[in-house]
Amino acid sequence: MPRAVNVLSKRRGADRSDPTMMFAIDDQTREQPEITAFLLGAGDADYKEIILRCRECGKRIYAVCFGRSASRELFTMTERVYPLEVCLNLTERLPITLQITSIIDDQSRTHYLIQRMDSLEKALPEVVRNYLVNKILIPIKQFGETISEVNQFLDQELQKGYIEEFVVENPKIPGKQVKCVRLKRDEPMVAEALSAQIEEAEP
Repeated sequence: MPRAVNVLSKRRGADRSDPTMMFAIDDQTREQPEITAFLLGAGDADYKEIILRCRECGKRIYAVCFGRSASRELFTMTERVYPLEVCLNLTERLPITLQITSIIDDQSRTHYLIQRMDSLEKALPEVVRNYLVNKILIPIKQFGETISEVNQFLDQELQKGYIEEFVVENPKIPGKQVKCVRLKRDEPMVAEALSAQIEEAEP
């Protein structure tokens, strides 16, 4: 009989669904011999051990996840991987480039960075520096062509004093820390960039 399970969130936004699912699969593998197969709705390699346990007990494992994010282990250890984008006939959303064309000078770059940081801080527990560089600034190609050049740009912006860098515990690697950045919202440059964004949005 299917049932829903409430899973608590971690401090920084992720949840504890992975261990909850693993324990549930392990319990059912040992306690319900009539179950012969599991459909795993996940694509990461963290499930490698539970898949091995199921196979040792003669259970078949199938996985459904986005194919591009599926770990290589799933393709060799499960009976089959069903890519969601194929099953649901999904197409990858193209990046929005409308706003990018206006980034032509240092002030525009600064305003763009502040506005993106503002939206990221509202959506994420923390803005990880590597995420900002690799996923937000590198694709735009107007802050540098390489990771080194974009990091140099970000270091220059840090020196201007409107953003600051700090470290937090890495939720994926216990005992390790990760660099994050945030806006210093009491700085005039931040208020200026955010007010300009509001004026642009007004009809």
